[in-house]
Order: sequence, then C-alpha cells, then structure tokens
Amino acid sequence: MLERAEDAPVGVDAVKAIGSVSKSDNQTVVEPLIEGARREGRRIRILCEIGPEFTSFTPRICLAGPQGRHGSLEAVRGVRGRQ
Repeated sequence: MLERAEDAPVGVDAVKAIGSVSKSDNQTVVEPLIEGARREGRRIRILCEIGPEFTSFTPRICLAGPQGRHGSLEAVRGVRGRQ
C-alpha cells in the first residue's frame, strides 16, 4: 500500500510504499496528489520512500502511473525513489 508521509520538506509531496503496492493505491494516493496540484496551478514534486516494509507491486501499477488517467506529466516535476 501507499500512504502519505507527513515528514516531507516544504514543497514536496511524499508517499511511503509498505507491503504490496497496487493500482488502487495509485488511484487513492497518487492521483489525488496530482489532481490537487493541477487545481492549485502548481507543479508537483513527489518523493516515494521504499523501505524494508515494501514487498512487491502489482504489474498493473506500471500501466496506471502518473500518466494514466491524467494524460500528461506536465504537473509532475520529479519522481524519485529512496531506499
């Protein structure tokens, strides 16, 4: 699952990958971040923390990435993973 991380620096939206990450996590966590940035007219910086609790992801998450329903990555400034 993905969950919002509250300890991110100002201007960074952070998520933590815990256990298995699925397409529904993208829909409930990542998409609202992107939509919020779009509504506010700002670019988004996403930090994804992948720690020892992460076990796997479903292949469908790759197909539903930030481009998925949004059609473009113009609101996304950077996507970075940290282990």
